[in-house]
Amino acid sequence: MGLHRLAAGVAAWRRWLGVAITQLSLITGCGGNETSPTPPPGSGGPCPPGELALEDGSCLVAGVPPDACAEGFVADGLGGCTAVLPADLCGPGLMALPGETTCRPIADCGSGQWGNLPVDGQTQYVDGAYQGSSDGTAERPWSTIQNAIDAAPPGGMVAVAAGQYVEGVRIEEKPVALWGRCPELVQLSYLEDSSALRIDGTAVSGSSVHQLAVAGLGYGVSIRGTEDVVLERLWIHHSERSALALVGTEGPITATLRSSLLATNGRSAVIADGPQTTLIIEQSVVREGVATGALQDGVGVTSQRGAHVSVTGSVIEHNQWVGIQGVGGHLDVVDSVIRFTHPLPSGEAGIGILVYYDEGTSPALTVVGSELAGNTRAGIAVEGGTLVMELTTVRDTAPEGINQGFGSGVELAEDYGDGVLSSGAIRQSHIRGSEVMGVYVANSEVAIELTEIRDTTAGGLGYRAGRGLQLQNDRPELLTSSVHALALRHNQEVGIMVAGPVQVEITNTLIEDTPAREEILGDGLVVVWQPGGSAAATVQRCRIATSARAAIHTHGGTIALQDSSMECSPLYLNSQDAESAAGVLNDNGGNLCGCGTELGECQVTSTEIEPPQPLGP
Repeated sequence: MGLHRLAAGVAAWRRWLGVAITQLSLITGCGGNETSPTPPPGSGGPCPPGELALEDGSCLVAGVPPDACAEGFVADGLGGCTAVLPADLCGPGLMALPGETTCRPIADCGSGQWGNLPVDGQTQYVDGAYQGSSDGTAERPWSTIQNAIDAAPPGGMVAVAAGQYVEGVRIEEKPVALWGRCPELVQLSYLEDSSALRIDGTAVSGSSVHQLAVAGLGYGVSIRGTEDVVLERLWIHHSERSALALVGTEGPITATLRSSLLATNGRSAVIADGPQTTLIIEQSVVREGVATGALQDGVGVTSQRGAHVSVTGSVIEHNQWVGIQGVGGHLDVVDSVIRFTHPLPSGEAGIGILVYYDEGTSPALTVVGSELAGNTRAGIAVEGGTLVMELTTVRDTAPEGINQGFGSGVELAEDYGDGVLSSGAIRQSHIRGSEVMGVYVANSEVAIELTEIRDTTAGGLGYRAGRGLQLQNDRPELLTSSVHALALRHNQEVGIMVAGPVQVEITNTLIEDTPAREEILGDGLVVVWQPGGSAAATVQRCRIATSARAAIHTHGGTIALQDSSMECSPLYLNSQDAESAAGVLNDNGGNLCGCGTELGECQVTSTEIEPPQPLGP
């Protein structure tokens, strides 16, 4: 179900993004050339600003529709979705997935020596407590797992009884299906700096491992040069390097991790490495990453050097530094929760999802139907890559404790090492409660539609600002973006800010209730010059209301305004010249200013007010 949602969402987004990019390249005025009659000011055409007209004549409200919440999620009543989960973190060996209100064991232990294992006539049995002579039968089982694997026929099953097995297990010669009675009772541990369980080579493709607990001083489970591996109902914990590593250059690696718990592991709990590596994570929990060694990270999931990782119906929580990261990798996150990522002891990061350019490889991130909550520094951050985001809620992102405390719900930024720009498409999402920035686009481009950004507050240590959406460029070339049918509510200081050589089309958008910060600012839309150049915005069929200072303010930027209403604000249209650029505000007709029933002709003023300053981490 999750992969179907992803495929459908990505296909639709590619079509929509292609149209959006085409529109951006043809901007000549806000909304382009239209032959239909001019709608009432601020009406958004057939639907009010902040909503989108559908073919059946109905209006779609910005945010995540309540009936579009993923399985295991419910509408939060504020325009987003939240996962149904236990109130408290589950204890060791217990887990909960979206839709579950209580913590539960990973697998049923059943009864008897072998529980509910699907044994057959060729099964090789293991019981570490057995002390007699062994032939692999249930009556005379092997005492080590490795002996049973060696004795099993290709594709055969190994059944492991309750016990503590201290050995390094290798599946290297033929495919086998390794089954423990349940993770609660069967523990595989390895006390050397290697892998507790290694699955290696093309000869073992199709192997599977079920219902074990695994721990080790090195890797818990490592997979090299093999395909179609299934890991199911595992508990991999206290592995100092990684719980699960798909690494090596011997050939393609494909694996599925399903219905498993990875907890209290070091470095990155999951690592998938290389362009021939594909990992599918389904209905699993990755939590409580531990910062160990010189790297001091404690990441949940890592895709690097072109590896492709998909995470569906899973919970990634209480990790350190980053919940999910793509280091030049490809990530698909569907119907999942990434929450409560903690900063390092230094105060750095705590990001929900981070992807960034690495060694000539641009990362690609798709997020559909997911929730990012209670992370630090950024809910989602993309540096030198691409983002597709749909039906996703990002909430309560806190600023980090260093670097002046910058924070953003969603961030698209240039990779500052190699100068690679990011691009993004965001649709039908909900971003609220961020400190400093709701959505921050720096030296990058975005097409954003039907999304609600609200309740951004002025937080942080040095960045005393709170902005709903900021489009900023300090490079010399012109960058373009589009904003359609957004709703921006109660973002402290600025609703939308455009700075530097950026050209943006803003249509059918609502900006309301923009308060001041300590009696400073409080502007709905701000378009400003900065040393790299001037910003330009075309604004059509928008409503900007109840701003604490100015509904629209340009400081050395250019605004073309049509069929919009500016309401109940001290200043409606304010234009000032900047150091090296004139402020231009073109009234293209159909605009109204005023409050309540007293809407009338708009007048441009030139009141000297301080513009907000561009910000950046």
